[in-house]
Amino acid sequence: MSDVEFDLAYKQAQDALRPELTESFLSTLVKAARTIGWDVDHTETCEFVKCCFGIAGKEAPTLDVFITI
Repeated sequence: MSDVEFDLAYKQAQDALRPELTESFLSTLVKAARTIGWDVDHTETCEFVKCCFGIAGKEAPTLDVFITI
């Protein structure tokens, strides 16, 4: 797969995912990231959450551990 083909496929995948990134889903995702905290690689979890919010076209919140929404 060429870089151009990859970029197109990635954009199509993001476009398909976007409608599923609802307020409710994103809220649950943030709560899970804050609750799980350092039991996993919290830095990578934060990057994943930021990416999801970016695809949804929203600003990601701070993901300090144990802070409720």
